[in-house]
Order: sequence, then structure tokens, then C-alpha cells
Amino acid sequence: MKILKGKLLTATLLLGAITLSGFANAGFVALDWKTDGDNRATLDESTGIEWLKLSETKNLSINEVKGLLDTTYAGWRLPTEAEVEQFLVNALPTFPFDGVSKAYSSSTYKSYTDTWRSYMSTVTFRSTSAINQYYDYWMSYGLYEASDASVDMTGTYLRRYRTNNKTYWLANIYDGQESVNYNADYSGADLGVFLVGDGGATLTTQNDLSLTANNANSPYNATKDVPEPAGILLLASGLFGLAMVRRNKKAK
Repeated sequence: MKILKGKLLTATLLLGAITLSGFANAGFVALDWKTDGDNRATLDESTGIEWLKLSETKNLSINEVKGLLDTTYAGWRLPTEAEVEQFLVNALPTFPFDGVSKAYSSSTYKSYTDTWRSYMSTVTFRSTSAINQYYDYWMSYGLYEASDASVDMTGTYLRRYRTNNKTYWLANIYDGQESVNYNADYSGADLGVFLVGDGGATLTTQNDLSLTANNANSPYNATKDVPEPAGILLLASGLFGLAMVRRNKKAK
């Protein structure tokens, strides 16, 4: 018994190590929304949530998107504030969020804005120029409904300023930025609306629902515990055999 307990303990610890390792190595996967190779969504493996890239809801308000959830955006839903906040932290795990600030600005944050845009796309690019001065802008913002019923914005903004053969960068990270202008009817050319899927919202996850296994709301987990036909047959055979043994004992 002691040996068995030791083996069980070792197996449990090993399984725990494998599970923790799996979460530690979880990352982001490019997803195809409608056709192979379109790369219009991103999967956060740690949560198993699909995120539609912000360029796909560009220039739409939250209310307009809501009106399209049964057609254009069938299979998608609006995320909760907590989901948006978690996604931002997961996407930028080394960023120095302080839990208080809504906006962060620095010339050293470019790599963070690049990472964010690789997951959520560049919603708008703009370029302007003057005499020996050039400005380029990359915007990747998204609107969502906060828990207090307000509409907030999360995303990144990157500006490149070039003059006299020198280049200067300014990057901004927004974590739930508030504005008197933001409401469910607000839209802008530089903004999208966050949409998420719990499994099957994209072509990629339709073909492999196991990708969303870490999402408790995924259809993958809803069917995972249903016994397979072979398992049911095996169980039935075992019960039948047990019944026959009992019957034979009674006959004796």
C-alpha cells in the first residue's frame, strides 16, 4: 500500500508539473476566421478565448456590432471587462502595469505596441509630412463595455517622427482609457470593437475545438465528459458479466 501511495503521489506531482508547464508555455495562435490563411483572429491559449482582430470591426459602434451578432459576427460575443484586462496582461506579460494608470507613454515601449498589433492588427495607419519632417502613426484601439456600464478603450498607439536623418519613437499603451465621448453609439476610423469567441467562432477552431480546451465555456468541454460509444459498450459488458456471476452464485 505504501508503494502504491508513493507511485500515486509521484504520478500526481508529475501530472501537476506537466499541467503547470503547459500553462507556462501557453501563448497566442493565429486563427483563420472565414478562409484558410486569412489570419483575422487570435487565440489566447491560456484562456482558450478567440479574439477577432480589431480591424474587422473598424469604424463600428458597440450597438452596431450588437446588431450584427446574428449575421456578420455570428458565433462571436462582446467580452467582459475582466476578459479584456486579462487579455492585455497576457499579451504584454512584461509590461510595467501599475494597476492604477489608464495610459502609459514612453519612447521605449515600441516593442510592446508591435506585439499588440501582431495579435490585434493595425486598425489605422496614417502618414503626414512637412518640410524635412515626417510623421507615421499606427493605431490599434478597441472599445468594450465596462462593468460600471461605461464604454472604455484599450489598445496601443505608435508614432514615428523623422527629421534631419534622425528617427524618434513615441509609444502609448491604453488600459481601459475612459472618455466623455465613449458610449455604445460612438465609433471612429481609428477604433474597432472587441469581440471574442468561446470555441468555433473561427474556421480554425471549428476544425480543432481542442484549441479552446482552457475555456470552460467551450463546446469542447461541454462534450468532453460524455462517454464514447465504445466506453458505454465496455461498461455494459462489464455490468452484464457481473450480473451473470451473481446469478451463477445464487444458482449454486
